[in-house]
Amino acid sequence: MEARLHCYREKAIDLLLQAADHQKLKTRTVTKAVFFESFVGVERRLIPYRGPTNEIYRKDLLKLWPEHQEGETRNLRPDNTKTSGSRPISDGINKAIDALWPQGIPQGLRAKDRDREILRWLKENNKSISTNIGRAVERVLKEKREAHK
Repeated sequence: MEARLHCYREKAIDLLLQAADHQKLKTRTVTKAVFFESFVGVERRLIPYRGPTNEIYRKDLLKLWPEHQEGETRNLRPDNTKTSGSRPISDGINKAIDALWPQGIPQGLRAKDRDREILRWLKENNKSISTNIGRAVERVLKEKREAHK
C-alpha cells in the first residue's frame, strides 16, 4: 500500500481507514492470527495478535487508486540485486582513480602502491575510507572491467 500511495506506512493506514469509513472500500472482518510490527528504538519486534481484523478487497483498492497500478508489486525492501544506490566508498575510489590516473592506472604500478595512493587521495579529499582498502579497490576495478565487456 505504501508503494501504491507513495507515502509512509502511517499515512497509508490513515488513508485506508478513511476510505473504509466512507464506504469507498469494501472490508470484511476475519479472525485469524496475525503479527503486528513494532519498533522499540531500533529493535524490530513482531507482536502476535489473534482476534478480529479487517481485510480490504484488492479489487476495490485498485479502483480507488488506479493511477498507481503500474509497478504495483515492486518490493519496498532491498533485495540482493544490484541497485544504483549510494556507495560512498566505491564512488570515492572511482573519483580517486580518475583524479590520480586520468589515462588509466599504469601497468607496472604495484597493487600496494596503488592502494596507498588511493588511500592518501581519499583522506586528503575527506572521502569515506574502507578498513580493507585493497579489497575495496579490487572490487571497484572488477566492476569497471565487467562494465566494459
